[in-house]
Amino acid sequence: MAEKLLADLDILAVVIELKTLTGMGNELFDGARETLETFREAGIRMSVIALENSGWVGHTLGHLGVGRYFSHIETVSGVNPFYGNIGSQDWRRAFDGLGFWPQNGAIVGYGLPGDIDGIGVKYHVRVLSSREMYSARKKRDERTINVESISHVVTALLATV
Repeated sequence: MAEKLLADLDILAVVIELKTLTGMGNELFDGARETLETFREAGIRMSVIALENSGWVGHTLGHLGVGRYFSHIETVSGVNPFYGNIGSQDWRRAFDGLGFWPQNGAIVGYGLPGDIDGIGVKYHVRVLSSREMYSARKKRDERTINVESISHVVTALLATV
């Protein structure tokens, strides 16, 4: 499956919002580790982005045993982690930290009502709860893919080709 990701999607980098891996808890969602491993096996570089400070994010990734998957940590300061949004400039900084243009990448974020408009990311995967999936509004553009959990990300991306 990893080879197919590289060959068919031409994704070089993925920026993943921390909440898509854990919610607001301190345990990984089912399928999160496998998703990260698939991206790593495909040679895709990953950055994690969060509204919390970098020390807390680094500690959390270490506690979860997934820090080794990420080449870059991007944190957004001054925003309430419960109610705030990650802006397009923050996603862009996360790609810059990996050394790639968003056009060569994918974003995996939680909810995210349009805060990636204008950065030109190749794929945008919104991870929504089943309740949110049921009531999800129309997609903003053809790059947006709605999935129910982190474990569905790779399958959803492969379905686009």
